Amino acid sequence: MDYALAENKNPGLAWDQARTRRRQKPRTSPEPQSRARKSGAERLAAFVKRLADAVAKTALFLALVYGAYHGYRFLTASPRFAVEDVKIRGNHVLTAEQVLGWTGNPKGENIFLLELKGMAGRLGEHPWVRSVSVERVFPRRINIAIEERTPYARVRMDRTYVIDNYGVVLTLDGSEYDRLPLIVGLGKPSARLGENVVTDRIIRGLHTMHYFNRLKFFQGDPIDTFQMIGAHRVAFKTRNKGRKIFMDLNAPAESFQNFKIYLNALPEGEMDFQYIDLSFKGKVIVKSERRAEEGPGAEKL
Repeated sequence: MDYALAENKNPGLAWDQARTRRRQKPRTSPEPQSRARKSGAERLAAFVKRLADAVAKTALFLALVYGAYHGYRFLTASPRFAVEDVKIRGNHVLTAEQVLGWTGNPKGENIFLLELKGMAGRLGEHPWVRSVSVERVFPRRINIAIEERTPYARVRMDRTYVIDNYGVVLTLDGSEYDRLPLIVGLGKPSARLGENVVTDRIIRGLHTMHYFNRLKFFQGDPIDTFQMIGAHRVAFKTRNKGRKIFMDLNAPAESFQNFKIYLNALPEGEMDFQYIDLSFKGKVIVKSERRAEEGPGAEKL
């Protein structure tokens, strides 16, 4: 009651407040149409941006493809990269014509299109080739490096063949290989070029034979025949006097040492023998030439 009387006592203040309320506009939210227009413009701008990015990326990709295609065409068709020179090294038995006959002659071929692995693989199948490498030397040269096998011995089967120090058959025997040792008694009927025809034990026996031939005792009468006797026993035979040395292929090092002990135990004038058997463990059996002349017999050391 008192508050109502107080307001009635100030009519000017009440009038001012009423005018102020009339001037204030009520707050309203944005119209739905304005919001829709703004949202549509944003979506359009985002779409245009994505489209521009896609077009730019597509153009870049097409440019790269175009450049790669024409670059490939240039490298594989230009005469600037046609092979004009082939360098071959390491061949002593094989001629350059034989080498190129196995690899294929790359002259005139595009250096980028050559299959070097295939060239090396074909040449590596040749019996004389132990290893081979083929490389490009830009812009127009091919290098072929060969390591040939070394003739090491001959082996008699249906025919006489030449083998390397791994037992691989290289070629048929010829007069140029007469100084190589001869292996007989393998029991193998035939062989083909490039085939491995001997065992690791026989290879070790050949190595031991070479050690024997390095001794002074064999300088004028080297061992040149290797005869298999059974599965693991061998007889070496010298070229001139026909001396025989029997040995067990399972213990070649021990046999060699026993022979050296035998040589050191005898005076130089009595070192000759008809045969010596080193195939027994801890024992050496010798048949000397002197005893052979007097009659059969053998001495044990």
